[in-house]
Amino acid sequence: MRLYLIRHGQSVSNAEWDASGLRQVRVEDPVLTDLGRRQAADLAAVIGARRGTSEGPVDGLFGISRLYSSLMLRAVETGAILGPALGAPWVAWTDTHEVGGMYVEDETGQTFLSRPGSGRAYFASRYPELALPADLSDEGWWLRPFETDSERPARARRVWDALGNRHAGDSIALITHLGFYNQIMAIALGLPPPALSQVWFELDNCAITILETGVRVRVISANLKAVRSGSQ
Repeated sequence: MRLYLIRHGQSVSNAEWDASGLRQVRVEDPVLTDLGRRQAADLAAVIGARRGTSEGPVDGLFGISRLYSSLMLRAVETGAILGPALGAPWVAWTDTHEVGGMYVEDETGQTFLSRPGSGRAYFASRYPELALPADLSDEGWWLRPFETDSERPARARRVWDALGNRHAGDSIALITHLGFYNQIMAIALGLPPPALSQVWFELDNCAITILETGVRVRVISANLKAVRSGSQ
């Protein structure tokens, strides 16, 4: 399996964090900024590029056969831009959400208040090309408490194992989030799981890390910036 881990484009919360450094400015489900949409468009131009051969054009250089994304809006909006360029099925995968799930923090930054996220009708009306989970209801996709540190490694393991079982010989892409990306990287490289505040591996908005599995995991490229407009 060759796995392209792609961080979503710059979100409103990313931009506010860059400007203020305050965690309390975050919202539970931010959308992309204008820069984030440009980053996704630039990435789509790269990974959806076509090359010619003596026998005519062939599909994109990356050969991605399936695109996964979480149901967080910043990942979905990124997928809506990348999907048409890839020409591959685009599938929502609830388990690939950011660490913690859908939540906001109170004024102290010590209490995390759960939020439901968007539901089936929302996604179906706006993103008809996105294959939705069968169990997604109109009430939202995150109907549970805040995800604790101890729950995250098991979720990352589920995703990693499922990818290997489904796509042993495929090239696939996953639009993900920085915290969950670190959890996946820890699983892939056999490292202890990072806590919420730990970021061992940086991944810029719309940058790519390429992992290839076989006898062992090979990191082909980490934090590969494929955008022209810059990443934040």
